[in-house]
Amino acid sequence: MYCNSQRVDMHEAYIFGEFLVEAVFQTWSTMIPKP
Repeated sequence: MYCNSQRVDMHEAYIFGEFLVEAVFQTWSTMIPKP
């Protein structure tokens, strides 16, 4: 049970990390003017 819960937490953290990176990249690309 404990290992299962830990694995789910890692999976959610990975998804959250990907979402965060995507959001930061979108904001950065809109802030930086295109050449």
